[in-house]
Amino acid sequence: MQTFEMIKIELHGFADASEKAYAAVVYIKYDEQINIVAAKSKVNPMKNRKTLPNLELCAAHLLSKLIHRIIITIKQRAKVYTINLCWIENNKSKDKFIRTRVNDIKDLIPSAKWNHVVSKENLADIASRGISPNELQMQKLWWNGPDWLRASEDKWPQSTSEKTTCAVTGVSKINKDHPLDSLTEKYSSFQKLIRIFAYVLRFKNKLQKLKFYPQYLTSRELKAAEIEIIKRHQHKEFENELEKLLKKANLKQNSKLANLYPFIDSEGVLRLGGRLKNSNISCEQKHPAIINKSHLAWLIVMDAHNKTLHGGNQLMEATIRRKYWVINLKRGVKKCIRHCVKCIRNDKKLRNKKWEIYLRCEFHSLHLLHIPVSTTPDHYL
Repeated sequence: MQTFEMIKIELHGFADASEKAYAAVVYIKYDEQINIVAAKSKVNPMKNRKTLPNLELCAAHLLSKLIHRIIITIKQRAKVYTINLCWIENNKSKDKFIRTRVNDIKDLIPSAKWNHVVSKENLADIASRGISPNELQMQKLWWNGPDWLRASEDKWPQSTSEKTTCAVTGVSKINKDHPLDSLTEKYSSFQKLIRIFAYVLRFKNKLQKLKFYPQYLTSRELKAAEIEIIKRHQHKEFENELEKLLKKANLKQNSKLANLYPFIDSEGVLRLGGRLKNSNISCEQKHPAIINKSHLAWLIVMDAHNKTLHGGNQLMEATIRRKYWVINLKRGVKKCIRHCVKCIRNDKKLRNKKWEIYLRCEFHSLHLLHIPVSTTPDHYL
């Protein structure tokens, strides 16, 4: 830039962020004229979504990189006025995300001065919230900048630090959940979950010195562990219904179990009622245990899918309903098959398979064979 007089050039940047995106815009000021130089915006990523303070820091980082490129281009000093972040002034954060970006900002524009601007006068707020091209053309604030920017620096809006006194209160949270309830969410195999519960129950009984146990788990222990898992699930999902059934009261009409005629058996398991009481099938098939839509229901569906050798919808539903009545079972079965990698691969192979041509004899009727009847014992057919 070749001029006969020294021209004072100032760069003014604005940065802002919303839940959708963050943006930065830079203006150049000389001889009381203000023009937009550059602007850039980025969308908040769907994965690893950041909080609003982190997005504002990303906007400041984006602004610093934008101004740094402009400074290299025009080779002049610049003054920057944008959102005030305490992280930039006091870089004492232990968070690696904050610390690295604050260091980059100070390295890119070390002589920058940071101030806070309200959202109505922050030009980057327009880009961060999103605007159509037709509306952007009518935005005079975007193209010409705020009016106070043309005035002297002492008339610009200043950041005021307010001191507030806060009362510190200690709060303690009492967790009513049993430690065994969290085990269900940690495992992706129903059989493995049953074995872990069986070992936990064995350890509990050993502490009470009830009896001697063999080296391996027995079928009774596995059955007791399965019942314990179901009971804990039902106490967590159907707490109100269990209380009313124990009091022999009627369930509410909006309850999930209102149309299932549930009852509690001798082991404390909530089971499905119905008209199969006098049938010859087993008790589990007549009155399956009720399971709500949860992670445990997903484990049961996955276990049935593996036991049926990646069977279809009807086969899986019939297998599960021999022991459990899972709420919204059809939807869970369809989801299981849809997300199974082996089923997806086999389905693609069947679609791409070239079927063989039928034989001629399969289309036309076969001739009848006349077999003679022999009454003597010497002839056999």
